[in-house]
Amino acid sequence: ADGYEGDTVNYRNRRRLREVVITDIEEVSHIFDARRSAKGRTYKYHLLCPTLAYQNRIRKNNKSRINEDGKVAYSMDGLLTNKWMFNAQRYWVLPFALDIAKMQIAAKTLLGTHDFSSFRNAGCQSISPIRSLVQLDITYKAFNSVHQLTTPYWVKEKTNSEYFSSEVYHPQEEEDEEMGLVTITISANSFVLRMVRNIVAVLVKVGSNRMQVEDMQSLLDVKSRGAAK
Repeated sequence: ADGYEGDTVNYRNRRRLREVVITDIEEVSHIFDARRSAKGRTYKYHLLCPTLAYQNRIRKNNKSRINEDGKVAYSMDGLLTNKWMFNAQRYWVLPFALDIAKMQIAAKTLLGTHDFSSFRNAGCQSISPIRSLVQLDITYKAFNSVHQLTTPYWVKEKTNSEYFSSEVYHPQEEEDEEMGLVTITISANSFVLRMVRNIVAVLVKVGSNRMQVEDMQSLLDVKSRGAAK
């Protein structure tokens, strides 16, 4: 941006609190509406979870703690609190590993034009629950130290094509890698109320084996918000 527009951007970005950073600015018609005039929208959700290798190592170290039903009695909560607490405001921190391949397969079911009533919260002002999902990508990167997160993941995305891969795969993890960073990118013409966060929540259920891949199609077909909770 040049001239007046450039001065405006520089002034706003110099302010002390910058939860929102302006990258560009241009003059628009007086009838422009940021919500209703938008041609599309994109959301990115960042999740942190233990790698499968690390989770299995924790389970192995706690073999002596067995419940009456034969399940290992262990908790990742203490680990997450101690090691990853400073990232809690930037990521959804999960205490269990995720099956990325299953999540990616389930995500493909939602692409295209569908009735998203099952992912629509009460109070939505939109007349129709029909939306066109044009992108739903799930990428994964494993780390062996929380300090590796100091380099913003979105900066790496611009220079490393592997983060853009949307093909179904099971991540290859090294034994010393403790955490996985999952990025879910969703684009559509528009969304119904809480649609994106509800989709992410269901994908996490699939990745943690609390739901099956096939259940995603069933959720679309039933058209009921209660079915996705």
